Amino acid sequence: MDTPGLYSFIDTLTKQHDQLSMVRCFLDFLTKEFSAQDAFYYEIHSHDLKNNEKNNNEKQEFPKLFNPLTNINIVQEFDSQLLDVYKSREMFMGDTSETGHRRCIYPVVVGLQVFGLIDFKIPVHENKVMEQLGFLTRLFGNLFILIYKKERDGLTGLLHRLDFENRIHRIINHNFGKERRAGTPDDLCIAIADIDYFKKVNDEFGHLFGDEVLVHLSQLMNRSFRDQDLICRYGGEEFAIAINGVGIKPAVQILERFVKAVQAYRVPQVGSVTMSIGVVQVTKKELLTNIIDKADKALYFAKENGRNQVQAYETLLAENKLPDVSARSGDIELF
Repeated sequence: MDTPGLYSFIDTLTKQHDQLSMVRCFLDFLTKEFSAQDAFYYEIHSHDLKNNEKNNNEKQEFPKLFNPLTNINIVQEFDSQLLDVYKSREMFMGDTSETGHRRCIYPVVVGLQVFGLIDFKIPVHENKVMEQLGFLTRLFGNLFILIYKKERDGLTGLLHRLDFENRIHRIINHNFGKERRAGTPDDLCIAIADIDYFKKVNDEFGHLFGDEVLVHLSQLMNRSFRDQDLICRYGGEEFAIAINGVGIKPAVQILERFVKAVQAYRVPQVGSVTMSIGVVQVTKKELLTNIIDKADKALYFAKENGRNQVQAYETLLAENKLPDVSARSGDIELF
């Protein structure tokens, strides 16, 4: 790779402002500049990582992988080489195959854990080119960590509101974009969840214990939802959840199980807390503010009618318990 090409790539890579855009940029670069084939990015969320210190009689388990660059909810197992990289946290460059290519696997490490894996095959190059590849891969990894930390709330580790909304925009564009209009859009439900009587927790126990509640419930959320779903600290004690690939009825069931799990959970020093949730299914390309407004209205209905429950906007609308936000707002598109 010549020097102008190297500078051009570094310039392009450092202009990316979110995690998935950076990954796409790097995979495109591998394909164009190094003739890479079968270039994939697999992600492993930290809440799925199993503790490797198992009892002698217990089989060691490892998380599954999924590709966040697509909306296809396919989860795959580690193969032996991916597993070796996951455990060692070191880049792998395999031997030449019959096709003249070698497999490369790069671990994206955040802290002490492997967050993702870059997996690709490239033709055999001279040592200088392979050294360039190693340097650029490390550069990508360093920038990835910076973007990763920027996108997440410092207390809970969940996505920030802006980054959550940016990802929702991409999902909606995919579901209802021109390339999908001939087919059936993927299902997507968005929920807004709020901790009940959180001010009382802060007043009675202090803000440090209030922060503990937020951390514990965030960890519970990570364990309760799938890798394909998005979880965000939307503000204060309010969270947003995007449940991908399911309609409103199964989404309500998933959220009701979570509400029960919250009620059964005991936060140290504080005890039991509850959450109220409003949820809506995204059925067309519309303003994200409209979608959030629908979920918010369902949430406030839950708050005003007993708390510790899940309410769906569609159900409340059908029962004439809420106004039709879409009818009032119109079908203006910003995407």
